[in-house]
Parts: sequence; C-alpha cells; structure tokens
Amino acid sequence: MSSTAFFTKASPLDALQNWLPKLVLAPSMLIVLVGFYGYIFWTFLLSFTNSRFMPSYKWVGLLQYERLWNNDRRWVASKNPLVFGGLFITLSLVLG
Repeated sequence: MSSTAFFTKASPLDALQNWLPKLVLAPSMLIVLVGFYGYIFWTFLLSFTNSRFMPSYKWVGLLQYERLWNNDRRWVASKNPLVFGGLFITLSLVLG
C-alpha cells in the first residue's frame, strides 16, 4: 500500500497567486467601506444632532425627526422623487 501525502506545502508562487487578488482588491474595498458605509453611518449620527447646513454635534435625539413629520413641505419633498423617477423611467422606456 503506497502512502500519499494529504497535505503538500505550497510553493511561494502558489501562495502569491492565492493572495495577489486579495491584495489588489484590498485598497478598493477599504475605500468603499470608508467612503460609502462610513458616510452613511456619519449621516445617521448627524440626524440625531442639531445640524442644519453645517454639522453641529449637539445631541437632540429625535427632535429633527419630529420637526420633519410636522413640516408640510415633507409631502412635496416625498412626492418629487416619485414623480421625477416615474417620468424618467417611463420616458426611458418609451424613447429607448
């Protein structure tokens, strides 16, 4: 009965071929994590502060959301993306 090795040591070239795609994609993934998800998290935190135009870090809790729900312009701001999005999709389908 012959013995075969179950585990063989990979050559440095094999190890490089295994790790090279991960090393190449790592900077892009870091940029996506910080540039996209980091700013989503930062915006979420800012929504609980007293910020208006420029960031203000005074914590006010749900006060901004209460102001949003009590504002009459909220309905206009909610309808606009739906109207423009619907028109854009319809015109894109019609015109090609």
